Amino acid sequence: MSAMGYSKVNDLMALCDALEGSLAAATTARSRLLEATLHETLQPTEMLVLQAAE
Repeated sequence: MSAMGYSKVNDLMALCDALEGSLAAATTARSRLLEATLHETLQPTEMLVLQAAE
């Protein structure tokens, strides 16, 4: 393979690494958002159950 071919492969690998990092960050953000949404959604219900039990 020529030097130009290696350069293109390296460029492609760098793009793949960047994409992998972006996907990992998006997955983390999505998980945090889901966790926060569920916490906020379920919290009032938990408070009502605790109040009713008193």
